Amino acid sequence: MNRRSVRRLRNSDIDSVRRILRQHTEEDWWSDAIDRIRRWLPDPECLCLAVESADGAVVAFAVGIVYPSDTPPKEFAVTDPGDVNYPDGPLLLLKHNYVDGEYHGQGIGTRLVRERVRWAVAEYEISAAFCECWVMDKYTSSDELLENLGFTQEWYADDYYEEYNQSTSGVCSGCDRQLSNCQCGGAIYVHRNPAEV
Repeated sequence: MNRRSVRRLRNSDIDSVRRILRQHTEEDWWSDAIDRIRRWLPDPECLCLAVESADGAVVAFAVGIVYPSDTPPKEFAVTDPGDVNYPDGPLLLLKHNYVDGEYHGQGIGTRLVRERVRWAVAEYEISAAFCECWVMDKYTSSDELLENLGFTQEWYADDYYEEYNQSTSGVCSGCDRQLSNCQCGGAIYVHRNPAEV
């Protein structure tokens, strides 16, 4: 993909975002995610990106949110903030790194991580970048991608879906099992030298 294929996400891309999210999540989750993305689009401390194919279709999107240094971890932490040693200084949270299934394996997810980290280093001089990583059976997980970019796992839970999934169906969208039998996990990955990503 050439440099011009990555751009800021626009309100007019929401239908494409919905289409991609449907491949990866249940409706009760993706409808909330779309509402959040709409709120993030105009926020200067958020970077919402889209990747276009040669014909102009949105085939991936991602969100990055910068938290100023005075933000208490309980405002952004997925788990008990004491479980992860978040560095001092502005932090970048990487969210919603989703690629259309037809475009997996082309380096798009890696590029979206790098683009968001470079933006946050240049604009906000972040001290670290971190990501909530879903470790699933059914879908491509981000754990290997993050490790290849120098992120380290700082927290993991085997019962991630059972404890945190907001599914109303009681079925894990990552493995299609009942949440009580789910084998999927979740992790927090941190990169303490974001300029090296």
